[in-house]
Amino acid sequence: MFTSNLNLIYPKKTIQYTYSQIILFGFNYSFKRKRSRRIILNLQYSYKHVLHIPHAFVARAYKRRFVLYGEKLQMLQYLKELVELRKPDTYTGKGVRLRILPYRRKPGKVNKR
Repeated sequence: MFTSNLNLIYPKKTIQYTYSQIILFGFNYSFKRKRSRRIILNLQYSYKHVLHIPHAFVARAYKRRFVLYGEKLQMLQYLKELVELRKPDTYTGKGVRLRILPYRRKPGKVNKR
């Protein structure tokens, strides 16, 4: 009638796969894909960043949009490092942003009459 503890089947941890998009806001910011899982990121510094895509992810780079598909926890850690390269400016809006996060710009100065 009752089974022993040896026959219990524990549920496996499920791995959540998801995708995320990163959008570049700024004049002349761009992504460029190379053949061997590398992406060159131009952020108008004196040098260009080279991103190495891990084998756990599937990546697609467009001119100003970067789509990444893979496991959720690993991807969030990777995207955090990517956004740290050029944080969005609160006044002009230039920088690297995740598409899903809300963003608000600060108002500029108002002339008195």
